[in-house]
Amino acid sequence: MENSRYSLSIAAQVEKDLNEIIFYLTEPGMYQTNIDQLVEHIFDGLDQLQVHPLSGTPLDTKTVVPTKIRYLIIDDYLLFYEVVFIAYYHLSKIS
Repeated sequence: MENSRYSLSIAAQVEKDLNEIIFYLTEPGMYQTNIDQLVEHIFDGLDQLQVHPLSGTPLDTKTVVPTKIRYLIIDDYLLFYEVVFIAYYHLSKIS
């Protein structure tokens, strides 16, 4: 049985952050294969969230401020996200 996949909405800031990470890792001369591996790990993490959206740790386990934000550790980076469930209902008349 195939796992169901949840919809994932990625904020523009995430793309900007990823581009900045790549830029700053390229500057000191990090090997391109290491950069590619990090990017692959980040996308693997996003794929994981599409199948298991609650797999990250709730942020409020680390703070005293209540929040719905969760985080996923990917190599040396933290991916922060929020799970938003949208329910779709369909009503049919029974004949």
